[in-house]
Amino acid sequence: MEAEFKGIAKEIGFRLHVWSATSGLLDVASKSVRDCNDPLAVLLAVPELPKESIILLRDIHAFLSGEPNPVLVRQFREVLQHSKANSKVLVVLGCRLCLPPELEREITVIEFKLPGKEELSIVLDGVLESAGIKTLGTPIREAALDAASGLTTIEGENAVALRVVAPKGTDSAVIAREKPQAVKKSGILELVETRDSLDSIGNCSKKKWRTLKHFLKHRAAPPCMDILQTDF
Repeated sequence: MEAEFKGIAKEIGFRLHVWSATSGLLDVASKSVRDCNDPLAVLLAVPELPKESIILLRDIHAFLSGEPNPVLVRQFREVLQHSKANSKVLVVLGCRLCLPPELEREITVIEFKLPGKEELSIVLDGVLESAGIKTLGTPIREAALDAASGLTTIEGENAVALRVVAPKGTDSAVIAREKPQAVKKSGILELVETRDSLDSIGNCSKKKWRTLKHFLKHRAAPPCMDILQTDF
């Protein structure tokens, strides 16, 4: 995510500053760090930053949820007004949306899409380089990327790293098993793996079963106009 903002800042000619409560405020270009770990301190520091800057605020939403400090909320609103007038962009980076009512109309929400094959390919190359694996065959590589599709960058990295340390390299089945884990973490859905096949379907006579099985397999092929004519 931060790499994307670094590319955006470079493309539009802005300076990038990244803040976290543990590391302070980092000027990405000069590598200098300002000691302002408190969220109110970083907001007070924003007016001192040069114009045409992007200020990436990691997890600051955690300080604004629940019953936030009214001084922090007021300062945030004032900093937003200052930033609009001085070509500065404040970006609140977080995994969930939880803003006080006072800020809901002040902030534009942008949901980042999941990484595609190009981004996951970079992740795969990084893991392979760390593991000392020089290259993968094209079929294995494509299968691994397909299996990681739908995962975040971090989830994809973890899944690929898990499989790389296993005896057989990058088996796509192990990578794909990370998807149910990602869904399960939400606490809402659960994916249940099943090994059932067409042979598990019963309650039909042998003749009718053969007809149904033939029809289903036939319909899995490219679309056609055939119609199943049998009495079940």
